[in-house]
Amino acid sequence: MVLYSISSTAEIRTIETRIPVVSSEVTPKNVQDVRDMRDGPVGKKFRKFLAEGDTGLYAMLGTKVIGHVWSRVCTGDSLRVDGLLGLHRGEAIIHFAMVREEYRGNNIYPYLLSVLSRKLFLEDNVRRVSILAEADNLPSRRGIEKAGFTRSGELTRLPYHRLIEVWDSAFHAVFHSARNR
Repeated sequence: MVLYSISSTAEIRTIETRIPVVSSEVTPKNVQDVRDMRDGPVGKKFRKFLAEGDTGLYAMLGTKVIGHVWSRVCTGDSLRVDGLLGLHRGEAIIHFAMVREEYRGNNIYPYLLSVLSRKLFLEDNVRRVSILAEADNLPSRRGIEKAGFTRSGELTRLPYHRLIEVWDSAFHAVFHSARNR
């Protein structure tokens, strides 16, 4: 996996979509609107994200949800995300993003990343926003870079997934994923 980050609003690019999409914050009132694009268990996961304090955005085409993105902010001293990445106070990670397949290629993904990153810096006062992408997912990586993120590290899995190493100029961390059996 490839780690990308952005450290200020000055680095965030303004993205214009190719279709008339607007962003809408995910709330308890509209959380189930994800059914426009995903199955029932995802709505449950979104309610859990809200309960944990995560921030989500929908990409709306009229009244229809066609994309989503979520973020988690570290408000304590540190936070481990998915057992892989360590965050410190004032840092955020963007996660669980998707655009409906038929709407991909319309700048919706970089638009959502841009809007959410700007919100995190201006409203949540974060000092760094990060996002992970699969190394072979080139469309996702292009969207991330289009929004202004720069590559800051790489996650490498060694044989048998026994050691996961994350190197990043800011995190400098090594995490062990499993004990030898």
